[in-house]
Amino acid sequence: MGHSIDRIPARVQGSVPSVAVVVPRRPEGRSGKSIKRYLRGLYVFIFGRPSMQSIDNIILNLALGAKGFANYHSCDPKDTGEEIFLKLLSKHDPHLCIDVGANKGDYSEALLNFTNCKVIAFEPQPKIFEILSKLQTRFPNRFTPVNKGVGDQDTELDLHFGDEDSTLASFSQEVNAIDYVGLVNTKTAKMEVITLDSFFKDLNGPESLQIDFAKN
Repeated sequence: MGHSIDRIPARVQGSVPSVAVVVPRRPEGRSGKSIKRYLRGLYVFIFGRPSMQSIDNIILNLALGAKGFANYHSCDPKDTGEEIFLKLLSKHDPHLCIDVGANKGDYSEALLNFTNCKVIAFEPQPKIFEILSKLQTRFPNRFTPVNKGVGDQDTELDLHFGDEDSTLASFSQEVNAIDYVGLVNTKTAKMEVITLDSFFKDLNGPESLQIDFAKN
């Protein structure tokens, strides 16, 4: 790892022979780069052995979770880290928030629970829209579901999807080049798409906009 090491003899009492313990030598400089190299070497020294792989995997998963990776399977705002954002948003007392690609409405529900705002949720898939619309019975004066997609023009586009409640559905065919997405998105259907400009032509715009999109 590019580190010098010290071999420290450690004598053990009794009949057990002497052993040599290898530890990374602390860098003499105090620069940030030297400290990072030292910590990296120390980490590899401790967790780079087969017997420590299970613990290393736990640390890795915790670190990725804290960064927001590998949380796509969870809709809990605590798991995704969105709870922190929602609490900050609530302090600004937003009047209207938009959820584009709302799916079943988990994020819309979180917005409704954490703030006093109204929510307009766009979801083009008919079957999922039925589930999303149930939020309207709980928040009749604050929640408006719209069975359309959102794009850069008013038109119809091919939606690529798999299961009726798939969270991987996309208007972008290029996204299917990703292995695990292409294996799921085996169906195609025409869906109505509108622009936010046309939707809000006679309305006031939102304070917050959440978009579930695929980046190529």
